[in-house]
Amino acid sequence: MEEVLLKIMQKHFYVMLNELRGIKEKIDDLDSKISTSGPRRPTFGDLLTLQKYMIALSTTYGANHKALDFIKKNFTTINDIDFTTKKIIDEIYDTSDTMDRIILGYRQYLDDLENMINNMFSYQLNMIMKTLTEISIILTIPAIIFGFWGINVDVPFEKSSYGFFAVLIISVILSLICWFWLRRKKYL
Repeated sequence: MEEVLLKIMQKHFYVMLNELRGIKEKIDDLDSKISTSGPRRPTFGDLLTLQKYMIALSTTYGANHKALDFIKKNFTTINDIDFTTKKIIDEIYDTSDTMDRIILGYRQYLDDLENMINNMFSYQLNMIMKTLTEISIILTIPAIIFGFWGINVDVPFEKSSYGFFAVLIISVILSLICWFWLRRKKYL
């Protein structure tokens, strides 16, 4: 009876091990999505789903390992344990250890993948902020010029019919000079 129970448990462990190896395909799919399309929200959602799945598997395998420890403890107290039963218990332990190593490796890989995605998001956000800063610096010059020209005092080109265009051209030229100067200094 004990041998039948152990064989059922052994089959159950082999099924779990094959299921765990199937996760490798999901991780590879996620990795290929990231490499082809970059980090996106659905990819991040897939990563979280896989991590939740790994937590559930780890908990299940931990419970199975405790059951295996209980069985081994009770079987080793029995003096009439035969060789085949001991062999089955050892094979189940080996399978359990393999599953633990695979889970640990997958979990570490998923954590590293999550860190990589977060770094990519941060980089993209930094590039967006840099571009917005560049635009705001360059547009500050025309804003200052038009602000001074709009004051209710005598200003150059006020009476000229081409005054607006002259101020516009001057502000564009100064903005371009500022942009080229910042590029040359490698601030942008």
